[in-house]
Amino acid sequence: RKQLERLHDTLMKKSEEFDSVIKMGRTQLQDAVPIRLGQEFGAWRCAVERDITRLRDVSDELAIVNMGGTAIGTSLNASSFYVSHIVGALAELTGLPLRQSVLDALARAEAERHAESQGFHVLVTGGSQGAHGLNLLVSPILASLALSDKHVTITHQCGTADVDALREVYAQTPKQVEVVPFIEDMGAAYARADLVIARAGAATCFELARAAIPVIFIPLPTAADDHQRLNAQSLVTCGGALCVDQNGPAANLAEAIRQIYSEPLLRKIMRQALQDLPHPDATQALAALILANASH
Repeated sequence: RKQLERLHDTLMKKSEEFDSVIKMGRTQLQDAVPIRLGQEFGAWRCAVERDITRLRDVSDELAIVNMGGTAIGTSLNASSFYVSHIVGALAELTGLPLRQSVLDALARAEAERHAESQGFHVLVTGGSQGAHGLNLLVSPILASLALSDKHVTITHQCGTADVDALREVYAQTPKQVEVVPFIEDMGAAYARADLVIARAGAATCFELARAAIPVIFIPLPTAADDHQRLNAQSLVTCGGALCVDQNGPAANLAEAIRQIYSEPLLRKIMRQALQDLPHPDATQALAALILANASH
């Protein structure tokens, strides 16, 4: 992906460098109409930009692994032990769906977290690569909120391609908004947040449940079998999250943000609902139970 971004930047420079050069455009192997050579480079740049956006928006899909030995996912020929343990075993081996670094940072932050303060911090994340559609939908709404309340602060992790554009959107409130391409320490970012706006990949859902932060999910519209919406549903059902359609009216997202921003009691209820949901130490608890009963 970095190579694609370098190619994109190079083509942009070439489109500017050769914008004054006139050449004949060709169609069906014959000369057609005069065009600028810069236009040609610009068209190639647009094609590469579309591919970068597609890769960024489907990055969560690349983390999906098809499990073998389950009769095309039906589990008809798999033992109940395999079905009930394989996901947990893989999670332990890979660090997913909960990354230990995130848990450690959250544990430190929970010890320091104080009661509702005067400020309100929003974390926006589309995953490690950002999410272009999410960025376009969220940024003008949050920019307006920050402009109306100096106590609102925002960290918007957007991927490399959208950094400059989003800094323009938030230009009127630069001291309140941090636009970054990537966040190294997600645990610290979660710990600071009063509200998270995010995609609904499996890892993100598990981490936010563990972090117990009110969340607005904007599922990836092109996710296979709409699985991101299904991922989000358990957190929505328990009362800890809201879910907004990326292709729906922007007013739906604005209203969801307004509710959580303006109602501290609602934030407290959502946090409690999430705290009651996850069991991050289930593996250790099960092992302790087995050892405790091993002698019987």
